[in-house]
Amino acid sequence: MKTQSISTIVATFLLAACSLDLPTVEPSSPGASQGLALSTVTSFEVTANSSSLEAKKRQRPEHQLETQLTWMDGGRERRVWLDESALIEFDPEPNADAWLSARGSAIEPTGAGEGKIRRWTLDEGFKASELLTQMKERGTASHFSQAYRASASKEGALMGLPGGVLVYLKPEIGDLAASQWFDSRGLTVRQKMSYGTSVYLIESPRGAACLELTSSLLESEDVVKALPNWWRAMRVQ
Repeated sequence: MKTQSISTIVATFLLAACSLDLPTVEPSSPGASQGLALSTVTSFEVTANSSSLEAKKRQRPEHQLETQLTWMDGGRERRVWLDESALIEFDPEPNADAWLSARGSAIEPTGAGEGKIRRWTLDEGFKASELLTQMKERGTASHFSQAYRASASKEGALMGLPGGVLVYLKPEIGDLAASQWFDSRGLTVRQKMSYGTSVYLIESPRGAACLELTSSLLESEDVVKALPNWWRAMRVQ
């Protein structure tokens, strides 16, 4: 098992282990799935057909967001909404990307060290998911996460995924067995957490890939719970 010291960004942004102030819904049954789902994104479960989706779009005010992500946090269903008008750049390069600067505007980095963040607001006509696809082809997407909101409004608290998944293995799985379990899946442990019996923070890419990894981990019977490492913007009073 490869083990690295936890970075400043994870120490600062690790929200998965605490209660997020997000909308919750009681699961439909005690055995409800703990997987992740997006209501309109094909890489996850699609929960609305095209006709009902179009009807919902027509009924939504312009400031409302359309794509909702849900995942299970223990016994509670959590929700966030995808904001296609923004991107979050973690640990940014000193100079903003010129290609992206032609398609949006950036607020210069805040924070310090590995905790620096640059927020992007995209120009009208551009979608974050489409730009990220192009950036991956250009090899410039590794520092970026899609932007999410804590509510369906574009005024909702801004959230992003700097990378990392918190994994709760079955308590009877000891350190040696856990090491073999992660190694066999090509996963790197950043830190064994001080609480719980078999709780580990593992590395993951930033953005949607973090959610995909979380979803795949939840398919294992050895995993009690897996939570993405969320960053959430602090509101200045």
